[in-house]
Parts: sequence; C-alpha cells; structure tokens
Amino acid sequence: QPLFARFLDTLFRRFQYNFTYMGEKERLQFLETVAVNFPAYFSFCTLYAGQMPELRASFYDTLLWEKGFIGQSIAALRSRIAAGGDREALAQLDQLTALKQQLVALLNQPGPDRAAWEKQVAELQAQADRLEQLLVRRSAAWQQDKQLERVTWRDVQRALRPGEAAVELVRFEIYDGRHWTGVSRYVALIVTPETRDAPQLIVIGDAARLEGPPLVQFQQDVQQRGMESASAPARVLAPGAQAYELFWKPLADALAGRSRIYLAPDGVYNQMPLGLLPTPAGKLLMETVDLRLLSSTKDLLRPAAPPAAEQAVLVGDPTFSLTPDQQRAALRQVEKPGEAAPAALLAALAHDEGPARSRDLTARGGCQPPPPEGGVLCPLPGTGAEVQSVASLLEQRRWQVTVYRGAQALEEAVKAVHHPRLLHLATHGFFLSDQQVKQQGLGLGEQGPGSRADPMLRSGLLFAGADRAYRRDPAVPGLDDGVLTASEASTLDLQGTELVVLSACETGLGQVEAGEGVFGLRRALQIAGAQSVLMTLWSVPDRETQELMTRFYRHWLAGSEKHRALEQAQMEERALVRQRYGADLPYYWGAFVLVGK
Repeated sequence: QPLFARFLDTLFRRFQYNFTYMGEKERLQFLETVAVNFPAYFSFCTLYAGQMPELRASFYDTLLWEKGFIGQSIAALRSRIAAGGDREALAQLDQLTALKQQLVALLNQPGPDRAAWEKQVAELQAQADRLEQLLVRRSAAWQQDKQLERVTWRDVQRALRPGEAAVELVRFEIYDGRHWTGVSRYVALIVTPETRDAPQLIVIGDAARLEGPPLVQFQQDVQQRGMESASAPARVLAPGAQAYELFWKPLADALAGRSRIYLAPDGVYNQMPLGLLPTPAGKLLMETVDLRLLSSTKDLLRPAAPPAAEQAVLVGDPTFSLTPDQQRAALRQVEKPGEAAPAALLAALAHDEGPARSRDLTARGGCQPPPPEGGVLCPLPGTGAEVQSVASLLEQRRWQVTVYRGAQALEEAVKAVHHPRLLHLATHGFFLSDQQVKQQGLGLGEQGPGSRADPMLRSGLLFAGADRAYRRDPAVPGLDDGVLTASEASTLDLQGTELVVLSACETGLGQVEAGEGVFGLRRALQIAGAQSVLMTLWSVPDRETQELMTRFYRHWLAGSEKHRALEQAQMEERALVRQRYGADLPYYWGAFVLVGK
C-alpha cells in the first residue's frame, strides 16, 4: 500500500504539470498511457480490503479523482475563460469552436482525393490542438479547481443529509498481482452519514454475468413490449426479476432505509433504467427510493450556481427537407434580433401518436405523416406541439422564451445560444454502435490519418436540412448540414445553463470509456457547462413524450426539484399509458433519465 500511495501521488503531480499545457486530445492520450494503473490498484484494494479497511477509503478517494477527470478539467477551463472576461482568450475560444466545427464537417464529407483529405484533416486538427494548448496556458482553471480533484470520501460524507447515501460504482479488469486475468468486475463503494472508519465495499459480480443475457432480456422486455399496438391483448409487463437480483440486490441491504441515493454509475449501469427494476415488494425501484444519478459523487461538493435569468431556448419540429436556399432564408430570419418565431405565434398542432423519434429515422420504416417528395427523414409534428406546450407553461411564469421551429429549427440556431437557463431540443437523435458505423451514412465515424474513430461523432441530434446529409448530398459552403454531433455540442456556450432537455431518442447512449463515462451527448453537454442533462436510453414515441414533457415542466415550474418533477411526470404518464393500452408499458414513459444535481 505505501508503494501504491507513493505512485498515485506522483501520478497526480504528473497530471498537474502536464495539464497546464495539454489540450483535451492530448489529455486523453496521456490518460491512456497511465490508465492501466487504476484497475491494478482497484484489484489490490478489493483483494485486501478485508485485512486493511483503510484500503476502502483509499479506493473511494482514488475513484473521486479518476472519474470524469478529463471532462471536468476541460469544463473548468471553459468556465474560467467565460467568467474571466479575457477578451483575447474569449476570441481564441470562439476560434477553437469554429475550427472544431470545420473539422467535424470535413470528417463527415470525405473528398474524392483521399490523400488531400487526410492532409487537410491533419492540418485542421493540429491547428485546433495548438489553439487549445494556448488557452490552457492562459487559464488558471486547473489550479482553481484543484480543491475538487483530490477530495476524500469524508468530504462527500459531510455533504450528505440523514437518510441519504452516496454510491460509487466501478467496472475494472482484475489483476492478480502477476497477470491480467481477462475477467472484469463491478464493485460498489457506499458512504452514509453514519459511516465510521471507511466506506463499505460490495462486490456486485463479474461483468460477463451482468452484461450477458439477463441485461439484454431486461432491455428487450422494457423497450420492445411497449411497441405492441393498442389492440394487442392486454397484459401487465413485469420484466426484470432476474435483473433486480443481479444489479440491485447486492446493494439492497447496505442501502435499506435510505430515502435518497446519489449514485455515480459505470459500465452498463450508465445504459440501463435502474428505476424500472421491479422490487420483491412488487413496486418499481423508483417508487421505493429517490435515486439521483451523478457523474461522480464529487459533484455533491460543487457549490450551487447562482440563479440564472429565466431565459429558455426551445427547438422542435425541424423541416428536415430544407433546401439550401430555404435554409439561407431561414438563417437570415434567425440572425435578425427579435425575429425568432415567438411561442405566442405557434399554431396549435394535432398530436397523433406519430413515429418514434429514432428507432427508424427514415421513411423506410414508414411514418405518418410521410416526408415530402424527395424527403428522407420522418417529420415529427408532435415535437412542435411539445415546444408549444412547454413555451406556454414557461411564459405563464414570465420566462423569456425563444422558439425555433420548422425551417428555423436550425443547427446554426442551436450553436448560437448563449447560456440560457433552459435549453430544450425536441427532434430526432441518433447513436451509432461500432457495427453501425460502417453501415450508416453521414460519414460519421470516418477517421483522420493515424487516429481511431472518434466516439463523439457517433451520437448527435438532427435539425432542419438534415435530409441532405442523409442523402449524402455535397456540403454547401456557409451552411451547416443539420447534424449536430456530440463533438460539436461540446463547444456550445452553456456556462450557467441549469438544464438541457434532449427530447429525442437514444441521447443517453454512447461509447463507455473507463473512468471517463459515456462519450456522447451527455459528456458533450457537461463539458459545454450544463449542470444537468435530461436524456433518453432508447427510442421514444412522439405522443407520449410530448405528454411527459408537459407534465415534467408543469411540476418543475410549480416548485418541485427537477428529479422529483421527472418522477411525478413519469408516474402520471404511466397511469395514462396503462389506461390507454390496457397494460403497464414502460417503453412509452421510462426512457428518460436525469443526470446531475
């Protein structure tokens, strides 16, 4: 243990030194070179924690440092630049954003001359890296945020109230002291106000067992049974008994009697709806405990942001079939102050059940209403009704509301937002797995020379004009393609934004990286500065999503905490769905999860 402690302290000092000049890409590359040491130490702690209780404390403290390390440091850098008023640094930050957007556009449209394309990608990447290094040197964000990087479990404990618990979950490969075993394991570390000497350590189980058929079956039960038509024989959906035994039962005794649990997930826990697990008492887990998801329990120590002005930007019902000329006309309207479509002028829309917002984005799957002639992406009229309803609720509370809908629901409009308190995006979302990268269009997942496919290009949101990208039309100079990738979303100005709502499909999915969480929209928006992100774990239906969002905002604006407002909305929608279809179908209402304070 003394040797490990000395090594970790040395490693922390290396991070401190290197991060004073490294950009995000270099930080991730540096982390890759040392990341193997963390599972080795976690294996050591797990093996000997029974003999040395202090190892449980060191295990938890190391997790607090390691989890989300890179993303948090980049977010702190941008926050410090935005708050510092350094005009030159702000100009450099704008330039970096423009370079990254150019890079994404280039990666999505490989040219016919592969060598020339690779050279251009490499040059743009080098420019972006150099500029980010300059910004890091100008900013004291790394030093200013240092007190949050090496906090301890005792600090987390002091932030807990009676009846609460903090849980850190971690997945790591087992090292037996001589060899890597090829076996990965899930472990939980639990802190309560009553914890005395060290956190409690619980071995949940091997990854091969947790990530196998029981998980797949649970996901299929929850997501697919809900797709039966309303005329199908009514039946009560009760999946997940085995999933509860595997994923939650090992923690149940240690958390018994806790009214609120702050949980920082890892691995597949990031991609499953824990609240939908059925308990032995016949209730869902979300009905028995207030479960709050965090990127790290260290987030409990971050001071509450000062109340932001009650401003909201709502985007929905994009016209995917926009031509370049139509997009230029819409962009001129958006760029003129005060001419964004106000909520009061939105026409009332019928909200038929409509298509799912991502299970099949294109007309191949059939959709109602169908796309216009030559269109590819299924329109989403329900999202227009959704933003209309949300805007009306906000305006009743005297919020300043800006709505972008139809032709004005542009990627450019989203990129132009400046830290509203609320950003609500209702459209198609996408996530491409490794297998899908080579099968789908858009050029997503294309690699620059000598690099691996960027997971932040594999998830995103679609806005007006995105049909052209799906048809692989040539890029139009001066216009965005309507595809906002997670990589681009990370450059948004969301410093001080309390909540981002992604009312789209699969927005919580992404590539899971050890210690750094899910590389996708969630990570992107947190890097951009968002305090909380409301997102989905599977394709969501249009009508029920619109209903759920209206209920959520009604409760939140009435004074409920965001997490409580979501739970109330889901329980009400659950009752409505049961009445509508004659069965308990979580597919329609259970996909949304809220991550953050």
